[in-house]
Amino acid sequence: MQTKIKLAVGLFAVASISGGAVNAQDSNSQVFCNRENTISITEFTKPTAPNGYSDLQVYEIDSDFRNPKNDIPWSSSRIFNDPVTGKRVGVIDRNYIPNASRIHTVWYQDAILAEGIEFSPYFFRRYLFDVMMISSGEKYIVLRGCNGRFPVNKRVADALSSQPLGKPVFIKLYAREFSGAVFNQIGEDTVKEWKKIYANWNKIAAPLSGEVGF
Repeated sequence: MQTKIKLAVGLFAVASISGGAVNAQDSNSQVFCNRENTISITEFTKPTAPNGYSDLQVYEIDSDFRNPKNDIPWSSSRIFNDPVTGKRVGVIDRNYIPNASRIHTVWYQDAILAEGIEFSPYFFRRYLFDVMMISSGEKYIVLRGCNGRFPVNKRVADALSSQPLGKPVFIKLYAREFSGAVFNQIGEDTVKEWKKIYANWNKIAAPLSGEVGF
């Protein structure tokens, strides 16, 4: 149950594009999110781990970037217990070049998080992606989010859980701070875990934008 005082709507949109011409305004709306300053107070019920995942270990989220943990379970499904926002089933992936750049993605049942980090001895830069593209057979799905957070619906869950094994799987990412697309390969073990994470998605309610922190 949620108590809502004021909540911005339309911040998250999912679109499937199959081709065709679009004008410049429509094209731009498919690439960058509309950042609006909205004051709001919203209360949500903390989620609990759904049925069918009792075999997964619980991973406690009790630190942040200031004191990062060394036991992050890359490409392995877990029940992530956040003391503030509750429990979510998911898997964490990373694609990185040592001492250069990396892409981190978190694949929860109801939301996806994505960020890019670029660093060298001379600078550090962080990208929060606004657009994600996922292949789905003969089509592709465009997810529009903000600040590196994206919604998941059944079409997205089905596309992820049906990705083929034994061949490279890529997503495309766009950020306002970065002029080009990031072509990111997902780890093979993460793709395998998608089939577990999103197998029972039809029992999960799609989140409101505020629930994933925007």
